Amino acid sequence: MIERPTPYGAFNFTVDLGALAANYATLKVQAAGAEVAGMLKANAYGLGGPHVAARLWDCGARSFFTAGVGGAEVLRQLLGPRADVYVLDGCRTGDAERLIEA
Repeated sequence: MIERPTPYGAFNFTVDLGALAANYATLKVQAAGAEVAGMLKANAYGLGGPHVAARLWDCGARSFFTAGVGGAEVLRQLLGPRADVYVLDGCRTGDAERLIEA
């Protein structure tokens, strides 16, 4: 479990990584052999991208999507060269070298 404060007040929310793993396993079964990828844009929708990515990696995910090059850089640093990282924004002006490195 991860507890994180929010910018909207003095309360926390809890991310149940066990539930995340169970949901991933359910999707893998329903996908019937098709690849199931992690979507980690916006810091995994506020859940904590590195924690979510690491857990999905441990569950067998090898492909991940992020919105921009910054997210791809974080994933590459965390998961290394074996992960397939896709950037939904594509290659924006000035980002080519960063995308190649990520």
